Amino acid sequence: MWTFITDFGDSAVTLPLTVLVAAYLALVKRPQLFWSWSLAVGGTGGIIAILKLLLGSCGQQWNGLASVMVSPSGHTAMSTVVYGCFAGLAGRHLSPGPRLLLRSATALWIGLIAISRLILSAHTLPEVITGFVFGGLAVAGFSRATRAEGAVPLHLWRLVVVSAILVAAVHGTKWPIETTIKELALSLRGQIPACH
Repeated sequence: MWTFITDFGDSAVTLPLTVLVAAYLALVKRPQLFWSWSLAVGGTGGIIAILKLLLGSCGQQWNGLASVMVSPSGHTAMSTVVYGCFAGLAGRHLSPGPRLLLRSATALWIGLIAISRLILSAHTLPEVITGFVFGGLAVAGFSRATRAEGAVPLHLWRLVVVSAILVAAVHGTKWPIETTIKELALSLRGQIPACH
């Protein structure tokens, strides 16, 4: 069960969903939402990738850090930003009660993905918290940057349906992003001045 849940946070799910939402926002000509979405998700992914590279190549040299933080949780970070911002978009046209229900369900979903990383021993608690903090900051930034945008036009329900189909189609697929980052970090080991 926990592997099934954790797979919803895999890059094979979150990246195609990111591209789909960005394409939709471009199609409906909402540049503020498009750029805010792209910056929130891309920024979170970039920061987590940089942290993974730094910790993977230098972490052993930083006293005590390697015992608690080897690799921040990309699943948690990307789930938080992608599902959190998606819920923010989807909830724009809802009245306060249903919007609160959507936000609560999304927070529960993100929490389950984060917990799955711990239960599967994929990450330590500090690694999961780090992913959640960066993803959460991006959601807050997205929400603030797009507050004046209002409801998204052109049948948002279609985006929700197509997104659900996409997620169902790619769920369980594994992309080698984590392996690639680890290999790159190993090749950088000893070459970064801050690591000496």
